[in-house]
Amino acid sequence: CSGERTSPTEPSAAGTSWIGGVVQALEVPARASSSATFVLAWHFPNRMRAGSISSKAWDHILPDFLGNFYSTTFADAAAAAQYVADNFDRLYRKTVLYRDTLFSTTIDSYVLDCAAGRIACATGPTMWRCADGTVLGTEGNGCCPVNCSHVYGYCTLLERLFPEWAKDMATSNFVRHFDAQQGVTMRFGAGG
Repeated sequence: CSGERTSPTEPSAAGTSWIGGVVQALEVPARASSSATFVLAWHFPNRMRAGSISSKAWDHILPDFLGNFYSTTFADAAAAAQYVADNFDRLYRKTVLYRDTLFSTTIDSYVLDCAAGRIACATGPTMWRCADGTVLGTEGNGCCPVNCSHVYGYCTLLERLFPEWAKDMATSNFVRHFDAQQGVTMRFGAGG
């Protein structure tokens, strides 16, 4: 933060960069305004069990490679960004419609915020869809796996927005969680 401008640096070697930057030049006349839209995209196809689930208890149940489902749709981050750019108006309208529909209700705002916040688990590192379509989740970032029925049972908005995810979670509850000795357990493959 010295305020001094430095010379541009050479690009990092492939696979070594952790930082990025974006620049957009705009000519804005006096007393006018302008805007620029940026799309931030990523593509990490190689989700590994060891990086997603901290316990070794699942080594014999889950494969080393879990993958990310979006990598079956988009070849790379540029393809994902291009999809957003090509469909931006429709995606923006649907996002605004969702927000406005949700928050135009007469439900008390505190209750609404609590209920709507539950869908956030589907957008964070605690829940993901593997390359094969299996939906997995933990109680925290990598701890207490996998698909605990007492954690994901309150995710009722998931059924409305992502029914195929909800169906896979139900498969966890009644198939993957089944243990011949204990019956239906709270975590798949681990009893409890």
